[in-house]
Amino acid sequence: MYSKIMALTYGIENHPVFSSIKKGFMLTIPVIITGTVTLLIVNFPVAGLQNFLTEFGGGFIRQLLLFVYGSTVNFMSGYLLLSVSYYYSATFPEKNPLLRMLAMITALASFLASFGGPFGTLTLDSFGPVGVFTALVCAICAPRFFFFLSRWQPGRHRAYAPGSDLHYRSSMASILPVFICVFCFSMANLALRLFFQVGNFNELISNALIGMFRSVHNELANGLLFTLMLNLLWVFGIHGGNALDPVAKIIFAEQAGGNGLITKSFLDNFTVPGGCGATVCLLLALLLADRSRSNRELALSA
Repeated sequence: MYSKIMALTYGIENHPVFSSIKKGFMLTIPVIITGTVTLLIVNFPVAGLQNFLTEFGGGFIRQLLLFVYGSTVNFMSGYLLLSVSYYYSATFPEKNPLLRMLAMITALASFLASFGGPFGTLTLDSFGPVGVFTALVCAICAPRFFFFLSRWQPGRHRAYAPGSDLHYRSSMASILPVFICVFCFSMANLALRLFFQVGNFNELISNALIGMFRSVHNELANGLLFTLMLNLLWVFGIHGGNALDPVAKIIFAEQAGGNGLITKSFLDNFTVPGGCGATVCLLLALLLADRSRSNRELALSA
């Protein structure tokens, strides 16, 4: 049984989709750490440091740190989209690096089409943690559709001109695939607005989850289901807290209004361990109990 479970685990881990998502998350680690370190400095609970950040240069350093945070963590979905689509594009037989770049650009355009309003409006919040799930969908689906259209495209529609270089030919030959991809994602966005009255795919998922939790008329069952789904989303590389945040704010706020026991505060304090706290416990366990040199070096580097 153990060998079968491990074989299944390795199969999932090495699947092109999950492998690309894993590598994409690893590629964004430097950017995310840069933003989180600046946020840590801005909110470090030392009065002298806070006074210095507020008073020196009229708060110039604080503004600078917040700008660094905003340009890193607040654009996490965009960075993740590019990194995942970069790795996933490498899994296709086409080894043309220009097509990989075009696939990444197509994924970004499809992401913008998925969040954009009917007049091209787009809020910067879409690039933050709220857009992670949609970014993952676009990073996988858009390149796959792009390469499918590139192979399907008849030869007479490919652009060849005497004396033109590879960049020009690849760019001209990709006009139709890129157009069809972005057009389809735009149509999907419009269909969501017309038939489901939601602004994007994230809102559709959130509304579906809220409806599912409201159909469960048991407070304890809602709490258990929330915890299960939160951890299950993390298994697939999706930030469960961000994905289920609308559910927690609406469903458990309603329960709190009815003097319920299981509220969002209860789950945050007694059920869901914080990322920093869980990481500190893991580091202490590696340093105190693990005798493996590689794991101890990993703990020290963190």
